[in-house]
Amino acid sequence: MRILISCLLIALGIYARSSFTKLKKSEEERLALQKKLEESLTKLLSGFLPICANCKDIREEDGTWIRIEGYLLKHSGVKFSHGICRKCAKVLYPDYVAKI
Repeated sequence: MRILISCLLIALGIYARSSFTKLKKSEEERLALQKKLEESLTKLLSGFLPICANCKDIREEDGTWIRIEGYLLKHSGVKFSHGICRKCAKVLYPDYVAKI
């Protein structure tokens, strides 16, 4: 019986160590990806970004203009979900906002 219990404890220890190793490796991969993302965002957002004062389009290196959403999607993979803030809703839809 002692041998069986010893074998079970050894097997449990090996399993726990294996699980911990996998968890530690996953955490290291996550931290590496986070660092890479932070570096990419820093590179993307550092320096001057030529932006139109009126429509907010961004001038690319080749001189073409692109919407800010398209620029960020192209250079960082960020995707947008559009909505309307209260301030703009009051200007664009005053009758609808008054009913709310």
